[in-house]
Amino acid sequence: RALDAGCGGGYNLLLLARAGFEPGGVDIVQGDFRAARAIARENGIDIALAGGDLGALPFASGSFAAVTAVETIEHVFAEDRAAALREVRRVLGPGGALALSTPNHRSIVESGKRAIQRFPALKRLFPPMCYPAGDIPRAAYHPYRYHRPVPARELRRMLEEAGFRVASMRTLVFVWKTAPDALMPAALALEWALERIPGVRRLASTLLVLAERVESGK
Repeated sequence: RALDAGCGGGYNLLLLARAGFEPGGVDIVQGDFRAARAIARENGIDIALAGGDLGALPFASGSFAAVTAVETIEHVFAEDRAAALREVRRVLGPGGALALSTPNHRSIVESGKRAIQRFPALKRLFPPMCYPAGDIPRAAYHPYRYHRPVPARELRRMLEEAGFRVASMRTLVFVWKTAPDALMPAALALEWALERIPGVRRLASTLLVLAERVESGK
């Protein structure tokens, strides 16, 4: 079984099913669940969906062999992230894998968002989802209003403190996930070429982390 944390409309659930997993999804916002079920039905796969907070997952310990979190951790309140990663470790079985992607804090895109944040006149030209949120009270929280990518070094530390071994951490140019299957090889080839231009990988849009659950004391 594999869990997609922050599953939204279920795109990653399709990929998990294609990879041979029994996919399940959890999201604090359940507005896209109807679409996720319809998409899964049209593609002939079974999915299980649950509403829940990443910091209090509604699953028994050791329930999953793998967890994915695609563009999710940056929407978790900064002070809640350590607890959320401990919860992910809890629901993973021994040696379970975590695949996590998040906007690259050093990317051109995120640097631009932080610049916009400093100039109120510019902020009016962009919707709230396009720039890092300012301080908001917890009662007013919504994941689409809170966007704070974690720097790579800080994310590594948090994962290790939560009980993970980081197997790899790299940046990549993220191709459009909505590209039709027929165009995906060309999109991946373009991605491959862009990442080999000097300096582009450092400023690329997405940070991808693969980590493994480790037992205490190892």
